[in-house]
Amino acid sequence: MTAPIADRAAGMLQGAADAATGAKHRVRAGHSELEPDGREQAARARWQAGLPARNQFEKDTYLAIENDVAAGMNRLARHGKQATAMEAAMTREAESKEAGQ
Repeated sequence: MTAPIADRAAGMLQGAADAATGAKHRVRAGHSELEPDGREQAARARWQAGLPARNQFEKDTYLAIENDVAAGMNRLARHGKQATAMEAAMTREAESKEAGQ
């Protein structure tokens, strides 16, 4: 329980120091927004292993992963419903053509 508090306190102190000195954070050279950095990769590995988040960064990463998974599942369900509806429409069309002959 003390580790998350210590991590949070360290982050707050670093933020206060950055604000006091006017430090601004920039994207590192060669860093791509599409590629997770080492810290995010480690958090993703912990999530995949089923380990609990140790700090706020990991909690945020876990939440982002879970939101992405939920969005993907919703998208798949929606596509499944559309495919089922299209298949039913095609079946009805084929049956009506068959009945008309």
